[in-house]
Amino acid sequence: MKNKSHSFAVILCGGHGKRVWPMSTLKNPKYAVRIHQDETILDFTIKRLLGIFRNNNIFLITNVNTKDLVFNISRKYNIPYRNIITESITRNTLAAFSLATSIIQSKHGDCNLFFFPADHYFENNKEFIKIINQLEVHVNHNRYATIGIKPNFPSTDYGYLIPKESSKGNFFTIRKFIEKPRASIAQKLIKSHVFWNAGIYAFKSNFFEHLVKTYQPLYHILFENIKNHEDIYKTLPQLSIDKGISELLPEIYLVPYKQNWLDLGDWNQLKIFYEVFFKRKMKNLMISVDGKEIISESNNSLVIVSNHDRVFVKDFNQKQAFHESTPSSLSFSFEEESDYRPWGFYKTLFLSDHVRVKSLSLYPGEMISLQTHRYRDEHWFIVNGSARVIIDGIDYKLSKHKTITIKRGCKHRLINISKKNLLSLIEIQYGSKVMETDIKRYDDKYSHHSKK
Repeated sequence: MKNKSHSFAVILCGGHGKRVWPMSTLKNPKYAVRIHQDETILDFTIKRLLGIFRNNNIFLITNVNTKDLVFNISRKYNIPYRNIITESITRNTLAAFSLATSIIQSKHGDCNLFFFPADHYFENNKEFIKIINQLEVHVNHNRYATIGIKPNFPSTDYGYLIPKESSKGNFFTIRKFIEKPRASIAQKLIKSHVFWNAGIYAFKSNFFEHLVKTYQPLYHILFENIKNHEDIYKTLPQLSIDKGISELLPEIYLVPYKQNWLDLGDWNQLKIFYEVFFKRKMKNLMISVDGKEIISESNNSLVIVSNHDRVFVKDFNQKQAFHESTPSSLSFSFEEESDYRPWGFYKTLFLSDHVRVKSLSLYPGEMISLQTHRYRDEHWFIVNGSARVIIDGIDYKLSKHKTITIKRGCKHRLINISKKNLLSLIEIQYGSKVMETDIKRYDDKYSHHSKK
């Protein structure tokens, strides 16, 4: 499949993982959290798909607020910035499927599409590639196809797929969908011939458009009016791909995956992931998002998470009561997490009425927009790397530990002249106002919502 130009993967980067807060936050969702060294869950997903698809044929769909965060991860694999599709507002999976399909089809014509959640783990990549190639056979016959996961315990967190009794070679057709069941129902289901619904679907784009027009005509407006999809999106109801399309179809083809699979959406699944990955049993699950060392002498099974100035501890078997939007009198100190942009990332280190201090990092060869500020001056100190600074048309070269001041009203731009290394600097803003909105852009390589 890797050599076929008309097969495309779409990674669904939605949700922010309330069940694994505070490891996962609105600003830094679970798929973007480093789970092994510098690799995130999304890294694992992209690398798995690169064994099948060209990097130019991998798309990612996410909320507009996390677009640059997603690009910060996907850029390492030479996935183009234009391949990141943004939702102006969350509208569940049917809208995401429809938006991505309409955009890719408008650029590439009728094509084979494969949709994958960002936060799944497949232990056996060779088996995964084999399964995807089998899915493509069905897609080439203009069929709507999915992967079914062979269950290994009675889960109440996944939907179930009931196949028709007779197998047709290495695939089944689906007789019935069952939504996330009660524990008693799950116990019965696990003893029968069933599969978990992993939410992975494949089809031809023209065929999917036909299905949308037939079963959910309101969503077909996205295909008819791609340029205005942001306005259209707000009018769409919340509807999942299963409820809106899959469960209504007379025939869906299922290819079974029988190896270890994990949906990294709760603490139990994350613990299993680490046990599989490191090949050893773990009593406690200790996750340090910010790199701080965690030490525990407890005999209990605990979840311990350190995320900047937040430390979260709970009994492993206790139902989680708190998440990011839970009102609480608990005394948490929230240090700023990094904000990501196409050119790099920054973090606010200090903020008062008239002073803001930031750490900025620019990717190799990247630049910020040509800009001015009305209310503030800026002072830059180069921590690492080499910079080119343009102020009112005059070029300056700055190396490590050099400084420069930009007065308010001066038209300026910062460029990382290295093609290999990050440019890191400290920026001190000072003036009557130090707002992020105090910026006027004259030339922006990434002409979108990005802001310094």
